[in-house]
Amino acid sequence: MLELKKPFETIFVILVVALATPAYAGCDEAAKSGVDWNDCDKSGADLEGADLSYADLRRVNFDNANLKGVNFVGARLMRSTMLGANVSDATFDGAHLSGVVWIDGTKCGFYSVGGCTNN
Repeated sequence: MLELKKPFETIFVILVVALATPAYAGCDEAAKSGVDWNDCDKSGADLEGADLSYADLRRVNFDNANLKGVNFVGARLMRSTMLGANVSDATFDGAHLSGVVWIDGTKCGFYSVGGCTNN
């Protein structure tokens, strides 16, 4: 059996490491304004009508997802993929779409804000 010679020091080190580790929302976090889904796989998800305003959605896979009526206002979607997704009635005002693979396979240009342009 392992014997701890300095239990208070050990507990202190564990607490310091745990508190120093940044806390990120997991990919299973509910859809809501400001959610952090950075690098998550949401392919095929049904997110119809969700409020993802001001969310961190960088490098998220939304391929074939139902994004009908989703509020993406001010969201950061850089380098995400939306190939085959349903984005009808979705709102992208102020959303950053640089490098996004759009629903038809086109890649959004560097200055794509509020809509996908290939500039």
